[in-house]
Formats: sequence, structure tokens, C-alpha cells
Amino acid sequence: YQRRVHGTVSVPDSFGGAACIADDGATRSQECSTNECPVDCVGSYGAFDSCSTSCGTGSQTQTFIVSVPSAFDGASCIADNGATRSQECSTNECPVDCVGNYGTFGACSTSCGTGSQTQTFTVSVPDSFGGAACIADDGATRSQECSTNECPVDCIGSYGAFGSCSTSCGTGSQTQTFIVSVPSAFGGALCIADNGATRSQECSTNECPVDCVGSYVTFGACSTSCGTGSQTQTFTVSVPSAFGGASCIADDGVTRSQECSTNECPVDCVGSYGSFDACSSTCGSGAQAQTFTVSVPSA
Repeated sequence: YQRRVHGTVSVPDSFGGAACIADDGATRSQECSTNECPVDCVGSYGAFDSCSTSCGTGSQTQTFIVSVPSAFDGASCIADNGATRSQECSTNECPVDCVGNYGTFGACSTSCGTGSQTQTFTVSVPDSFGGAACIADDGATRSQECSTNECPVDCIGSYGAFGSCSTSCGTGSQTQTFIVSVPSAFGGALCIADNGATRSQECSTNECPVDCVGSYVTFGACSTSCGTGSQTQTFTVSVPSAFGGASCIADDGVTRSQECSTNECPVDCVGSYGSFDACSSTCGSGAQAQTFTVSVPSA
């Protein structure tokens, strides 16, 4: 193109006069050609497409679109048509699931028998941005029963009450039995006796009745050396009655007598003269007699 100045208005129209064919300073052009002008490339990158991930860091691409290619040594575009370039992109943080686990169990709380041992939960990666929580909080503990060796169990037992006395009176015996309620185990102390063992002691309820024991001793000497006399024997108690026992037939020291006869005693004649009978004469000298009568002949 070439440009030519139309002209200059030297007298502007006024008071209804005719206007100039163009405004003062207006231009008009006509084609002219020498060489083709360089055509610079016209193009640009389009908008970035969607991020390659829905969360976290991804990438997104934009494509270079050439709307006017360079020509006649015009300036090239900054990129070829269809060329792409990428950039990092991030929409939302991705959910991070918790990572953690329980450690090994600690020592058992007891040296014997049943105790407990604990393990602790350690969180190495905490959950975030809506990720799954761990099964336990950091530092949480859980326990389980543990057993190393059985604890010694001491025997528990005792003697029961004594049974009935073996006799209803006097001195007898009665027995008590040892009952084991918890047997010893695992090296525990033994009971003082075996289960079912017995021991006895003397027992006395009421004294038994004691019957009197006694007897009459032999008779003593006869009270006379001849004829009929008496002789005595004395009752002697060797065991007195007690506690309701039977009495003796007589008290201690009581005597009883019986007749006794050794030899017949000499019997002297007993006799006497009776009264004189009447005189043999009624007058003068007469005689009168008396008769001797033996009442006990000699023997």
C-alpha cells in the first residue's frame, strides 16, 4: 500500500457553502507492490486442560495453536502448531490413610500364675484430608492375659469336729478327720496331715456307775467254850458304790451274829430235898421224912 495526502483545506466552507470532498487531513490509499511483506506467525497456547489427578499433585497440558503461519521471512511462532507444554496442578489434597500398628507385648505383670501384658499402638502416619483413621489412637494400649509358670498353691485343710465319744460313760475316745479343701500344687506347702487322716483324744461324758463290792468276813470265835454261844462276822466294803451304782447288802463295819456250839458243857446235878411230910405219930416221938428230888441230873 501507499498513502497519498488528499490535500489541505485552505478555506473551510461556511455559511452554507459547499463542503470540501474530504475533511482537512483526510487520506486515501491505492495499492502498490514491490516485494511481499514478511508475515509474522500469529499463535498462542490455549487454555490448560483438566488436571491429570482429582487430588494431590498432577499435571495439565496446553496446546499451541497457530492462527497465522509465518511467511516471507516473518517471525516464527514461539512453538509449532500442536506443540504442548505441561505444568503441575493441584486441586484438593488427596486423603491420607492413617498408618500405624501395635508393638510387641511387654513383660507379663506376674512371675507366676495369670497376669497381663500390654502392647502400645504407634501411629507412624496420621490420617488427613478425610483419609481412613487408624484402628486405635497413638499411644493407645491393649492387654491380654499371660501366664509364665503356675504359682505354688499351698494346701488348705483342717481337722473337723470330734465325733461322738466311744462310750456312754467313763473314759472313751473320739476321733476327728482331716479334710483337705485345697490340695497343694506346684511346690506349695503341704497340709499338716493327709486328706482323711484321723486323730483321737480321750473323752468322758458321765462317770460310769460303780457297784459296791464287799462281803462278810469269817465268823469270829464262839462266845463260849462249851454249850451254845454266839459268834460275829463283820461286813467289809472294798469298793464303795458311786455314781448311782448298786449298794452293798450292808454298810461297812456292820456285824451279824449266829449261835455257835463247840462241846456240851458239864451239867451239874440240880436237886433238893422237899418239905418234910407229916409226923408219923400224932403224939410223942415220931418221924417225918423229906424226899430229895433231882431236877437236873448231872451230865
